[in-house]
Amino acid sequence: MISESISPQDDVDNHPTEDLDPSKLERTEEPLAEAIHFLKPLQSLAPQRIQTHLMAFEIYIRKGKPLLMLQALKRALDLEPNNPELHTCLIRFLQYRQEKLQGHHSVVVDVINREVNRLLPTTDPTQLNEDFLNNNQDSVPHRLQDSISTTNLTVTTVTTTTTAATATANHNHVDAPSS
Repeated sequence: MISESISPQDDVDNHPTEDLDPSKLERTEEPLAEAIHFLKPLQSLAPQRIQTHLMAFEIYIRKGKPLLMLQALKRALDLEPNNPELHTCLIRFLQYRQEKLQGHHSVVVDVINREVNRLLPTTDPTQLNEDFLNNNQDSVPHRLQDSISTTNLTVTTVTTTTTAATATANHNHVDAPSS
């Protein structure tokens, strides 16, 4: 009896190529669900890496999950409280808190408000950003993230102001009498 040996290369060659089709892999029905599916083992295997928690924040802000956002930020703050990318996430979270948190259950709002007050020196995103820049003026990565945060804050302010002005103009608009 002749024994056939199968090499690892044979196994790779016999693997169906349709599973590895890049166009199929990039088109998923629920990309955020797939991202969470990838995130869970990463959180177990690499909890000491700040990028794990920053990625968790990015996923949860897109899903609108404020308690999970807060959890990711708290874990990141425990690892590297002065991380420049974390600063940008904190600013975005404070903006989210100001703009969208009112629609959530009152218990969620209370927990988030209590934790934010405990974790951060200020809950005003503009003030937090100014303090961050003042404390990190000599660091290029910190200044870059400060610029990104300032841009986000400015865009939000302009959008809010434009929306308010448009609403006021539409509300006060009176048709001129026809002659």
